[in-house]
Amino acid sequence: MTSPQNDPALAAMLLEYELDPSVPKVEYFHADRKLVVGGALDATRLGASPMERGARLTRDDAKYSGLVRFVVASGLGLDVDLEGKVRPQGRVTAAFEKVCRSKKLAGLYRAGDGVFPGFQDAGGKPYGISQLSSSEADAFLFAATFVRSGIRRSVVLIDNPELHKSDAEAKAFVEGLLALEEENQLIVATRSPGIIGMVPGDRVIQLG
Repeated sequence: MTSPQNDPALAAMLLEYELDPSVPKVEYFHADRKLVVGGALDATRLGASPMERGARLTRDDAKYSGLVRFVVASGLGLDVDLEGKVRPQGRVTAAFEKVCRSKKLAGLYRAGDGVFPGFQDAGGKPYGISQLSSSEADAFLFAATFVRSGIRRSVVLIDNPELHKSDAEAKAFVEGLLALEEENQLIVATRSPGIIGMVPGDRVIQLG
């Protein structure tokens, strides 16, 4: 019996992971993902570390441990491209607005020895990152990952997008993800009727 031949283009995409948005990639959001507020990933470096590359397709929440630091670095003007030029600010704020309707990013705040992204509700009431609901923290995780990892012209695998969300919230969330970058292909594993109803029947695969 001969072994199946892997598609060379797909194999190359799986092996390559760079934060540059010009590099297509495969990104995986696992079903029980959690935002890690503190962690060892250095958000100010220009490229992904070997550990981060190896974790992208795993269920290890450590791959999200650089997101908060990245948003803080962006707010302080420390997010630079490969030529050392500061990238435009407000990119995570704009992305978060597309996937979260209950809060918006609103500057930075200091707590103890740390600096963290701050949030506001529609009435202007301030919230710290630890005060976000589980669905809001999930939206922040996605928005910051899309911006930091440069997810463009990429394949995005999402297991359980309805995590911590009602059916209507899950549908709006996926609509927001689609609006983040039109050139991405989203492959979603879901039980949400609202999400399933978003796509033509011939694109839905029923399991079990």
